[in-house]
Amino acid sequence: MMRQAGVFSICRWVLVVLGRMRSMFLFVIVSSFFFATPFAKAASMKLLTPQVGWALAGPGLMWTTDGGSHWKNITPPLRRGEHIASVFFLNAQDGWALLSGTGEKGSDEPRFDLAVTNNAGTKWSIVPVVIFDLNPRQTILEGSGQVDFVDPLHGWLNLDVASSPNFRLAMLIETDDGGETWSRPPHGPGVTGDLRFTSSTDGWLAGGPGNQFLYATHDGSKSWRKVSLSPPPQVGGAIYPTFASAPVFVDGERGFVPVNYSGSPGTPSKLVIYATADGGKTWSPLKVLDESRATSVGQVSSVAITDSILIVPTGSSAGVRASAVPLAGGVSSSVVVSPFALSEISFADASHGWAMADHRRLLFTADGGNKWTDVTPHPPQKPLPPAKPPKWGPVDPITGRPGGSVRPQAAGQSEVPTASPH
Repeated sequence: MMRQAGVFSICRWVLVVLGRMRSMFLFVIVSSFFFATPFAKAASMKLLTPQVGWALAGPGLMWTTDGGSHWKNITPPLRRGEHIASVFFLNAQDGWALLSGTGEKGSDEPRFDLAVTNNAGTKWSIVPVVIFDLNPRQTILEGSGQVDFVDPLHGWLNLDVASSPNFRLAMLIETDDGGETWSRPPHGPGVTGDLRFTSSTDGWLAGGPGNQFLYATHDGSKSWRKVSLSPPPQVGGAIYPTFASAPVFVDGERGFVPVNYSGSPGTPSKLVIYATADGGKTWSPLKVLDESRATSVGQVSSVAITDSILIVPTGSSAGVRASAVPLAGGVSSSVVVSPFALSEISFADASHGWAMADHRRLLFTADGGNKWTDVTPHPPQKPLPPAKPPKWGPVDPITGRPGGSVRPQAAGQSEVPTASPH
């Protein structure tokens, strides 16, 4: 038994070290790229309305009410060693940020906090994320993940688990009290990817190794099933799917999901838009577009769908252009997609949108993608004030971990103001 425990400890140590080495390697690469260029690097963004949106820039979370001409720093107060892992805004007021940091001294386990705002980041409430039934000997979290909410009470975190890139495992947890307590559903997708819920019962996740799977739940995460989509004959030999994102719904029934299809070397790639009119029970190919360059499994074309219009990149990173394709009429389209021209696209309507070029420049358009303006936010120049540690409540006397088998107290939630704009 002692030998087995020793072997297990060594294996766990190897996994943790490899995970940390991978994180450090990625940090060095990203940091070297960032400081070698004259532009601030926005890692993720979302245009919520034609003028209101948010963007991550360096360690900071930035907010704009004029399309990006001016920015305000709304970064939640971060503790030492903590960073923003994921951001989600339900509308122009209600938002959540998943904060990740190192665990207690001497611990390899990451620590998560959830920052919540109902006034566009003017003030944030910080509450610790406590997972009661997590066994660190069986599940090693990486310190990254995704947050999603459908209302102020019902939300989900999909936390990445240390694993081989061939698996890309994750653990899904959910809350029905705004993040004060979390539980694990009986059966989650078990993989990382793009998570999106449309109601407290209906959710989707596009991900897995190579992003080739789509999962759905219609019973509030009690069960998940893999959604199988048949490729249309127009894709030819490009039969390997990669999901660009989770489905986008315009109402409770009508929705769309973009899928990149690739094949063996030399096989032309295709972008296929599937549509549903019954809440995702059935899907059928609605539009098929050629791509100017071949993609491989795991590579996607960044697209946006709004007002039942598909918006795709059609230029290059040097000459950025986007084209609008109505999701009606015949299956074929004369528009040719440039899959690597833009790394991210977000449109609030058919005219107003953001695009990420060269993975570092945030661009704004007000005419559907014909003309673009550089609105890249610059990260805060002054260090952010450290947040006061939240009150964790009781500590488990056996494991020494916060919370234990006792639910955290409501008083454990602390409200702190946003850092001053810079």
